[in-house]
Amino acid sequence: MYIKDFIFKIAIFAFVITTFFSSLADENRWSTNGPTGACVEAINFHPFDNHIIYLGTLDNGVYKSINSGDSWIHLELGNLDRTVQVLAIHPLGPDTIYAGTIRGLFKSTDAGEEWDLVESIGSPQNDYRAFAINPENSNILYAGGPMDVCKSTDGGQSWYEMILPGEWGIEALAIDPQNTSIMYVGCCSGCYGKAIYKSTDFGENWVNIHNNI
Repeated sequence: MYIKDFIFKIAIFAFVITTFFSSLADENRWSTNGPTGACVEAINFHPFDNHIIYLGTLDNGVYKSINSGDSWIHLELGNLDRTVQVLAIHPLGPDTIYAGTIRGLFKSTDAGEEWDLVESIGSPQNDYRAFAINPENSNILYAGGPMDVCKSTDGGQSWYEMILPGEWGIEALAIDPQNTSIMYVGCCSGCYGKAIYKSTDFGENWVNIHNNI
């Protein structure tokens, strides 16, 4: 009888332990509902409705979900390049979306249904990997790629190139949300190494704050 009670207690203990660790695994489990066959390069949320999500993909354009990722809609490419490396949504007018691609910067004003190439940024063939919208003044835009980083102060109607000292290969752009005059640019250059640049005057002047991270 003692042996049977002991075995029963061991079985109960094992069940409790298994259930406990299984519940922990469930809390840390990842799942996917697609989009299948898409290599995701960029993710962004609608600023007013977090059920709406946009994905930029490698060689398959943009996908959109309106139910927190439970299902996805593939938006027609139209003029949009197939490889979308960065997506930025206007913080006050979320039907306006910018897509940085390997063949230029594109803009949609109807939530991604149609896209137009923003040809005023250098060459239409520029590869854009980074984009940022000033959160306090959404007319101020920044776009970066392998050869340059450009700025617009009129919502993308016109652009001019900002000069970083001795660096190129823009991979990331970030604006300090507490002080939007402060910006950071992440670079990756075969000639000059890897670097982070900081500006405290809206991108007019830059200081290298770390080399070869």
